[in-house]
Amino acid sequence: MKSFVYKLIPKDLEHVSSEQNLNWYNEIKVFLNQLPISPNSDRFNKGGLIGLMTDTKVTNEFYYKFYSLQEQLFLETNFEGELNFPETKLVKSDPPHELLIDLGKSFGETVLESDFLKINGVYYRLINLYELSKGINPSQLMDIGDYCLFLKKVDPVIAKRKVGMQRKLHHSNLYSHMRNIESESSYAEAEKITESMIEGNESLFIVEAWIIVRAESELELLEQTKEVIKNLKRLEIEPLIETVGLKKLFLSIMFGVSPTFKRTHEPPTSYVANLLPLKRDELHKSGMTISSLRGNPVYFNLFDDSSLNFNVLISGQSGSGKSMIAQKILKDEIEKETSAIVLDLGNSFKKTVKFLGGESLSLSFNPMQFKSTHYLKELITSVIPENELSSKVEGKIFNLIQENIEKTNSFKELIKIISSEVPDLDLYFSEIWEFFDDEVRTLSKLTYVDTSLYPDKIKAPLIIYLIECFKHLEGKRVFIFDEVWSFLTKNADYIAECFRTFRKHGASAIAISQGIEDFIQTSLGLAIAQNSYTKFYFSQNSECKTFLDEFDQQKIKGLITKKGNHSEFYIKTESLRKIVQFFPSFLEYEIFTSNFEDNLSFEAFRKENERIFNFYEVVNRYIHFKYFYGGINE
Repeated sequence: MKSFVYKLIPKDLEHVSSEQNLNWYNEIKVFLNQLPISPNSDRFNKGGLIGLMTDTKVTNEFYYKFYSLQEQLFLETNFEGELNFPETKLVKSDPPHELLIDLGKSFGETVLESDFLKINGVYYRLINLYELSKGINPSQLMDIGDYCLFLKKVDPVIAKRKVGMQRKLHHSNLYSHMRNIESESSYAEAEKITESMIEGNESLFIVEAWIIVRAESELELLEQTKEVIKNLKRLEIEPLIETVGLKKLFLSIMFGVSPTFKRTHEPPTSYVANLLPLKRDELHKSGMTISSLRGNPVYFNLFDDSSLNFNVLISGQSGSGKSMIAQKILKDEIEKETSAIVLDLGNSFKKTVKFLGGESLSLSFNPMQFKSTHYLKELITSVIPENELSSKVEGKIFNLIQENIEKTNSFKELIKIISSEVPDLDLYFSEIWEFFDDEVRTLSKLTYVDTSLYPDKIKAPLIIYLIECFKHLEGKRVFIFDEVWSFLTKNADYIAECFRTFRKHGASAIAISQGIEDFIQTSLGLAIAQNSYTKFYFSQNSECKTFLDEFDQQKIKGLITKKGNHSEFYIKTESLRKIVQFFPSFLEYEIFTSNFEDNLSFEAFRKENERIFNFYEVVNRYIHFKYFYGGINE
């Protein structure tokens, strides 16, 4: 019979609740129960007596070979019909031989030892699941390593007979003077399976499975074997290293070869469902590379088409890693020619921006660079105390701007004109005139603003000016607010409108804060959170029920960050709910870190070398000396 290979693409289980997972596995059990047995299975099932009176084997039985190879999942079967695997895509595939062995090389280099094979310099060992445990969690074998699982369904008539014989075998022990606990347990289990089979909830399967150990040396093979055996025994599975018949068994695991079913078990559907390899990690199809909890690469695309908007909210306690992931996004986007503006609080981004060739904004700016009435009205009213603003005053300011916007190019002159109708308006600007000028500027692809250099009174108009600059940048762009959005509380409606419309212009706003509660205490924070499709939650103590249900809160409570190594965070959108990890490279750690001692060490190195090398070269030399040449003092 010809066989067919499919790549399995199941859903990522981490995005859904335990209840939804349970429902999915119940659907998988139904799918397994409905698997066809053989081309003549209808006649076989209806006849009943065929095979019941004898052990005659049905020829051309359908087999199903499942593979988990380097976290890629495959199914090979000789069944030609359609398989409706629940919530799992089956994509026809060429046999992925290279994931087992490289068939492009000559088999002349194959060496068969007593308990392993050496093929083209690579060592292989098969560890059979010789005795199965009482129970196993769904897809738990994938955590052990690469494995293959071969199965075929037992005809229901024969299955009932087999279970019936097991019941009879242990029934007599029920009346023995000395209790046989193990026999009683087997009888109870057989009774339960019989009842489930009658109800159509369980079937029997013939199953065999091997863990495939692969190594570059015999010593490595030994160490990996020890680890696999230890982990299998932890699951109460008795392993067996294949020796006699290894060559034939190894050939049977290859694609295109029928399974031998020499080391079989006969578990019910509910057990087989948990043996299937169905774990899969996924966020987006491409983008910034981060890691799943299982160590697999997953991708986050800030501008993914599935997102309702490209805005991101990042919250987490100090030291949890929230600034690092924001800088990772920034670095990846700048390398893709995305433009960016960074509003920094505490110099977290300064080193990164300098390394990426960004420019710092001058201390003064020209509000009249953009002739937008709405924008100028927001900028001017952001300086006026809220208790002195009324709808009438705002309306008058708006009309005066609209009447004079084309008549003047000087912001100071515009304020003077408005003050003639709105008495004493100019007094609110008396302390901050030095931060305004009449120069027309073109922002660089990456603009950095250290907000600590500006007094609080100028921060709101400065941010509104930068948002307007941001709107006029071309192409994709990112605006990062590092805990400074709180200065815009009087402009909540304007900022909310900006957040809503950024997507139309290929723009993303990233707002950072210490905790999710910061975003629900003001109308501005709430507007930002509601208009951020993607949320990154780092470790924090939060019982916020506005954006977090019980499922989310449990995920966040389990987050772990190891300083200097990695951070964990929980990504949530309407369709994604997954814990991921970020492991910075040496370069990323050194330019992203806010650790005092690390920065002190770098600054000392920079001062010694800045006369000879530019900043980019200094950073790279520092990393080479620190990580590859035994220390920066060598």
